[in-house]
Amino acid sequence: MLAIPVWARLSDRFGRRPLLLISFLGTALGPYPAFLIMPWSVMAAAIAQIALGQILAIWLSIAFATYCEQFPTRVRSSGVSLGHNLGSMIAAGPAPYIATWLIPIIGRVHAPALMLIAFALVSACDMADAGDCRPAARRRMIFRFVHEAKTPCFRR
Repeated sequence: MLAIPVWARLSDRFGRRPLLLISFLGTALGPYPAFLIMPWSVMAAAIAQIALGQILAIWLSIAFATYCEQFPTRVRSSGVSLGHNLGSMIAAGPAPYIATWLIPIIGRVHAPALMLIAFALVSACDMADAGDCRPAARRRMIFRFVHEAKTPCFRR
């Protein structure tokens, strides 16, 4: 919780996209070693959890602001809520069951880390393809949205 404002401040300075990509790549690279060292001792597990928590803090500090910037103000609430909640239902809902199922299938207790890595890579690919979130790009996007709303859909 204490790191979230620090990461949010850094996102104001360097931009949201680079920090989101860092968090996704950190999520792709961090869980496997963390899951490997957690059984060593309670201290190792605590350090691994703190490291994974820092990666999560990067995402939490800027994700929802980025979600909001992807939609025009007219549909922002619906777009963010539908996107977030459908994604949560599809991916996060069955995630504990899939993680538990993966352990006997793969035969190792660090199998859930592989699922985190897969989700992080999908998210990184999506963020790399997402629209630009800088203020000038948002103004162009809003202008384009308003202009398209004024033009008829079907031209004859």
